Amino acid sequence: MVGCPMNLKNCSFDVPIAGMSPSAVRADRAIRYELKAVVVKKWQLQEAKARFSELLDDTLEKGRQVVTRRGIDTAVVISIDEWHKLKDQVHVTWKEVLLGEGPRFEIPISRRDMVKARRPPVLD
Repeated sequence: MVGCPMNLKNCSFDVPIAGMSPSAVRADRAIRYELKAVVVKKWQLQEAKARFSELLDDTLEKGRQVVTRRGIDTAVVISIDEWHKLKDQVHVTWKEVLLGEGPRFEIPISRRDMVKARRPPVLD
């Protein structure tokens, strides 16, 4: 593994969403690491269409493959096992984040009588 120790608690690819359970955070970090660690081959659309069976073989042997159209990443071909793994993962919704445990912040709001207004400018 390059760039991340076996202990995924110390990975810091991206900050996890506040309110996620510790197990969900570890799973999220493991997935992010797995996605960043895989080296993918990019196929131009014409080449992918012409050599589709080779594209599928490379997907099964080497992992996900990216198909580009006019130089822009357009699609990703993944194996069915990887598809099932991604599909079966727990996804955190915004509702769960907002209603879940997490840091709550106090926003200091001063009273209206404490705010001093500026005097209007006097025009000559």
